[in-house]
Amino acid sequence: MDKASLRLAARAKLSSLTDEERRKKSSAIAKNLLSLPEFEAAEKLFLYIPLKSEPDISELAKAASEAGKSVAYPKISGEKMDFFVSRDFEKSALGVYEPVGGYKVSPDGKTLVIVPALAFRRDGHRLGRGGGFYDRFLQDFRGFSVGAAFSFSILNDGDFDAEAHDVPVMITVTEDGIFRH
Repeated sequence: MDKASLRLAARAKLSSLTDEERRKKSSAIAKNLLSLPEFEAAEKLFLYIPLKSEPDISELAKAASEAGKSVAYPKISGEKMDFFVSRDFEKSALGVYEPVGGYKVSPDGKTLVIVPALAFRRDGHRLGRGGGFYDRFLQDFRGFSVGAAFSFSILNDGDFDAEAHDVPVMITVTEDGIFRH
């Protein structure tokens, strides 16, 4: 199946979740994320403000802040995505919430980035929304990359072809477990 068709199918599956199902599954995903040794080792945590269809990992921000970790969120400028620490957010032209003001944080080897997607292959390649922002960001990223997904969003490796510019995550976390690649 081509990526456009897979994106439509993934969106339909994600939109079929009830609020209660999403809350329960998101809580289990967050618990699994918090159990990662990479979370413990990280000094900086790069999160996202979830769309209604994405796992809500907001409890990670609280845990990271309480542990003295820096918490930053993505902001798109042209083709580039940078991460900012801010308490204020607004909906962007792309329909995602981005930080307003605050200050930019540069990633390093002690940074953990949580990556959203419509789906992930079992080998960590992601089916994003088509903008390529996370792929470009991950090209030079030297920290830990972790995909957050609902278990039904995990696809077989042959379900879509990875392209030359696609960068897989190191770990994928669902409500059912942790998968290292």
